Amino acid sequence: MGVFMGKKKSLVLYSDSRCPVCAEVKAYLESKNVSFKTVDIDSQPTLRGMPFAPVICQIKKGGKRGKCVIGFNKDKLDKFIQKKKVKK
Repeated sequence: MGVFMGKKKSLVLYSDSRCPVCAEVKAYLESKNVSFKTVDIDSQPTLRGMPFAPVICQIKKGGKRGKCVIGFNKDKLDKFIQKKKVKK
């Protein structure tokens, strides 16, 4: 879990085990030493089998979802990481 402006924040990566782009996003975040939790949509019966792109979201205090980045765009992810200050 990262720290942003003195309050605990976390990132969640929603991914599918069969999604190669999801694996790329996960590897990229790990290479940047970013702390995140992975939610495998395969384990979500209502989402199983749907077309999917990786989604990384900030989870605010109280569990509310904040900003999200969809797909694998290094520039967008870098700006998101820098803005959210979510390094380990």
